[in-house]
Amino acid sequence: MKRRPGLLLGLLWVASITIPAEAGLLGPTKPSQLVAFNSLLQTPGGCGTGHYEFISLPTITTGQVLILTSFSWIGHYTPAPPVGTQASPIDLFTTVNGANDSFLYESAPLVNSFGDLSVKETISTGLVVHSGQHLCLGEGTGTLLFAIGSAQGYFAHDN
Repeated sequence: MKRRPGLLLGLLWVASITIPAEAGLLGPTKPSQLVAFNSLLQTPGGCGTGHYEFISLPTITTGQVLILTSFSWIGHYTPAPPVGTQASPIDLFTTVNGANDSFLYESAPLVNSFGDLSVKETISTGLVVHSGQHLCLGEGTGTLLFAIGSAQGYFAHDN
């Protein structure tokens, strides 16, 4: 079989001029766009009665969005569901001025031996939070006594 390095280089050159830069992989383009934060979850906050707000959400400047690529939270409920069971689903959503704005994700927490519910999710498509929105967790079955959450993602331009 005869090798043709010129043909391969030609194909690579054509691909480089026909594929726009914006068609690249979704993700941050520089380290300063990466975001990770821990947050207490507070009620009512900006999420409305019975919902819990991530109160340490980083500032999202106008013209940008925060793309969440993973999040986790742990909370203690009373009465606690039975150990080892899966609790009823709890929604992650955004609000603007206390009104539901957009549903982001539904998680199904597991119950540990202390009666704590916990979730750790990785989202390959990313969840978009806009400037001016509050990041909220819905109320599950029972009363949430304490909760803390964390999330990772990156800032991107708001198209």
